Amino acid sequence: MLLMLVGAKFALDAYRGNKPDQIWVPITLSEDLLPEEHQAFAQKMNESLRNPELQKQVVMDTKLREKLKLASEAEAIKELNRRFYVELGSAEAAQGTVTTLNIGVRGKRHENEILEELATRITRDFFKMNGIDPDTRKPIE
Repeated sequence: MLLMLVGAKFALDAYRGNKPDQIWVPITLSEDLLPEEHQAFAQKMNESLRNPELQKQVVMDTKLREKLKLASEAEAIKELNRRFYVELGSAEAAQGTVTTLNIGVRGKRHENEILEELATRITRDFFKMNGIDPDTRKPIE
């Protein structure tokens, strides 16, 4: 009986660990922009953040190839590009519901630590592209 319970626990943990998951960083967008401008900005950032040189640097900085046990850096870049996304979303804030730009990475639940590291690293590049200090989130002067 005990062996069955241990086996069931193992199977349940394996099942939960392999469920799809995603981690994203929401960035509040200016309310001065029209919804069409939000969409255009999201598309522009999606293209900019998919820059091969930028993604190569992300792969090297996060050691993604080793963490996912992939054969080459090119394969790791391809995998990052497949999992990466930029989308519009919304979030509750003190002033009500605000539009956000969600920069994230999809994967499996057991990879959450890697996904969080990737999303955070890519968001730092987003801030730098837009002239914002990633640490203070204030304009770079």
